[in-house]
Amino acid sequence: MADTRRDDTIHAMAARLLDDAPQRFVLVGLSMGGYVAHEVIRQAPDRVIGLALISSGQRADHRPDPAHRDPARRAYPRRTAARRRPRTQALIDALDIANWADTPSQKISGGMARLTAFCMTAVVPGRLVVLDEPTNDVDPVRRRLLWDAIRHLADDGAGVLLVTHNVREAERVVDHLAILDSGRVLAADTPAGLAASTRGTRTVELDLGARIGPDTAIGWPEPVTSTTRDGLRATGTVPAESAAEVVRWAQEQVQIGAVERYGLAAASLEDVYIRLVGPDHAPVAAEAETELEAVA
Repeated sequence: MADTRRDDTIHAMAARLLDDAPQRFVLVGLSMGGYVAHEVIRQAPDRVIGLALISSGQRADHRPDPAHRDPARRAYPRRTAARRRPRTQALIDALDIANWADTPSQKISGGMARLTAFCMTAVVPGRLVVLDEPTNDVDPVRRRLLWDAIRHLADDGAGVLLVTHNVREAERVVDHLAILDSGRVLAADTPAGLAASTRGTRTVELDLGARIGPDTAIGWPEPVTSTTRDGLRATGTVPAESAAEVVRWAQEQVQIGAVERYGLAAASLEDVYIRLVGPDHAPVAAEAETELEAVA
């Protein structure tokens, strides 16, 4: 009797959503553990053009009873079943999560929950897939695998809209991106287009020695500009032609113990991001966050 009442409730909620929704829409959220979303897709698969099942703090922590042990079966029409099973296994293999495939959701980590949520979204993707911070809490190895899976999703024909603060990771897989600050678009272009202003420069990063106090001046060499410091981490911008000089200086700092290690790399989109929204530029509203919105 309880199962029948719950099914009736899910069916009624889905029907109300469909009555209020436009003719074509992106489905967001996992209401009642995803069952309402699955019922919406079952009732009107042609109206759902995309899924957005990943959002901050969202995970499937419910424990389904035996009558609802496989909610994925409710998510898509039967005609997709043959496609869904091999696709599910392919995603599990691609993300290297086979060891957790049969683990109850209550016993997996936040990162594994993120990967599971991505698989739920990507197993039979709509025309548009929306991903909100998809790599949060994911370990470094599987984070790379996840970025590859996102890129493959786009290459297979889905439109992918993602929001992320992991600028350096995102820039290698997206086609177009926008930097947003308090709802304003500060810049929008391809990764190469946005990074064009950084050509001919390098970024030097220092891990300072423990004996360097917070008020101790670093004594950067003259070619280094746009320096920042956060505790024992310091960065600066270097013209490419002066890179060798700065490397020699950094090595000297290592030898005298002022610096533990250093690195020099080509300027990236993260440098563009910091230049546009950093403390030396237009202030950001206290409760607003600046994000990178990208299209893969």
